Amino acid sequence: MIVRQLEIQDYDQVEKIYYLSLESSDRIKIKKNIPMPDSKLREEMTLRWLAAIKKMYLNSQDLDHILFGVFDGDRLLSYVGIRLDLPKVYQDGWVVSWLKGDPSVDQIMNGALRMLWIHMFDYCEQLGKIKWHTIVDKERHSAFDAFGRRAVPEINDRYHFYTLCDIPPDTKPDLEWAWAMMGRQLQSTHMIVRTGVLKSHVVDS
Repeated sequence: MIVRQLEIQDYDQVEKIYYLSLESSDRIKIKKNIPMPDSKLREEMTLRWLAAIKKMYLNSQDLDHILFGVFDGDRLLSYVGIRLDLPKVYQDGWVVSWLKGDPSVDQIMNGALRMLWIHMFDYCEQLGKIKWHTIVDKERHSAFDAFGRRAVPEINDRYHFYTLCDIPPDTKPDLEWAWAMMGRQLQSTHMIVRTGVLKSHVVDS
C-alpha cells in the first residue's frame, strides 16, 4: 500500500467511495432506528461537497485544500482531506475533512487508516502546524478518540484534546470556518469542534 496526494484523475474512485460510505452509513442508521436525513437536503449537500472536492481538494494548484489517499495497487481504499486556509488566529492548525473509506475493506486491520493518519500528521507538522480540528457528533467523539489511541498511539499521545466549540442541534456555530465545514447547513445532531494541540505547546493556566 502507498499514500499519495489525490488529483483530478482520481475523482471517479473518490466519488465511488463517497457513495459506498453513504450507503453503509444508511444501513447502520436503519438497523439502529436512527432517523434518516431529509433526502432532498442530503442530495443538495452531496452535490455541493462533491463539487468542492473536485474544485478545491483535487486541484493541484490549491495548496490550502489537500486530499491524501491510500492505494492498494491502483485501487483507492480510503482518503482524508485537510483544510489549511483558516483565519489568522487559527492558522497554527488544520481541519480534518472528508475521511472516507471503502466499507468492504477493514481499514484498521489492514493498516490503511494508520498509514493515512501518519502521513497527514507528518505533512501538517512539517508545515509547523501544532493543532488539528475535527467537527464530529458529540455522541461519537469518544469512538473517534478511541481510534487514535488504538491505531496511532504515538500521534495521539503527543496531543492534548479539548472542545473548541459546542454546536447544539439546529444551531449555527460561532466559528465561520466551522459553519463552512458544515456546508452552512443546520444539523439536527449535537456537534462539537474537537481540537488537539501538541502537548509541547500547551500553555499552563
